[in-house]
Amino acid sequence: MALVSNNLSADNVSLLYVRQSEYQAADWHSTMHSHYFTELLYVIGGDGRMQFEAHSEVLKPHSVIVVNPYVRHTETSSTDRPLHYIVLGLDNIRLAKDELMVENFYHFTDTAGEILPLLKLMLQEASRQLQGSDRINQQLASVIVRLFIRANKIHLISPVDRVPRDGQLVKNYLDNHFKEHLNLDQVASALHFDKFYIIHVFKHAFNDTPMSYVIHLRLAASQELLENTDYAIGQIAMITGFDSQSYFNQLFRAKVHLSPSQYRRLHR
Repeated sequence: MALVSNNLSADNVSLLYVRQSEYQAADWHSTMHSHYFTELLYVIGGDGRMQFEAHSEVLKPHSVIVVNPYVRHTETSSTDRPLHYIVLGLDNIRLAKDELMVENFYHFTDTAGEILPLLKLMLQEASRQLQGSDRINQQLASVIVRLFIRANKIHLISPVDRVPRDGQLVKNYLDNHFKEHLNLDQVASALHFDKFYIIHVFKHAFNDTPMSYVIHLRLAASQELLENTDYAIGQIAMITGFDSQSYFNQLFRAKVHLSPSQYRRLHR
């Protein structure tokens, strides 16, 4: 929990996405993850749970659960009654129940059925992508947030900066695995973070993108091998994680302004 700092309006909400998901055993991945933004989930049908670090919430039809930024969670589904839900990604806000403390999540049931028609309209607009669809969905997201805070008597507040810790976790992983054939999906799976969250926290903490940093590490390692070993250039490319010698040569020349062989001659 954290102290509430300042109140915001629903107009501060920035809609990142709207989508729907339905449980299918073959491709459902229930791994703990977190986001740099707030997530609102509305259960259309089925049964399941929202699992947090030390607690879980039962999900039933018309359950609405809002998870604050940086809170690790995952959804699990009953196999008999597959979970089906709509989810919104909402940036620039957190929710606070009162003016003293902020909870990790808020959960209620949409007994009046106010929110579901708006969410279905958002999905329709997102799929059609007509002129003004993005603007309409942004406005609908603000209305949904207003309905939620009215039903729960809560406040909107600015996100708390918890980037350094998670940014360092990402950096440590990249430092230890940069010689492997990495992509953001693999890093996200290993750390149980959302890949867009990984980009955000790393950029915030180190003013660089994760994959740009990986290239920096690979080039630094290749320079050391060029200086201190007799490995062939193709071997060095492979050892340091590049997909091919030609790509390694191209990138090395672009960043170091010398070819690998020129660099080796200059530093031996």
